[in-house]
Amino acid sequence: MLPKLVYQLKMVLRLDLTFYELTRILMLV
Repeated sequence: MLPKLVYQLKMVLRLDLTFYELTRILMLV
């Protein structure tokens, strides 16, 4: 149960990071 939660958290964090990068690129453009 716990490992699954940690895995999901990692995925969410990765998505957040990617979204942040995309936003920054859009801001630059």
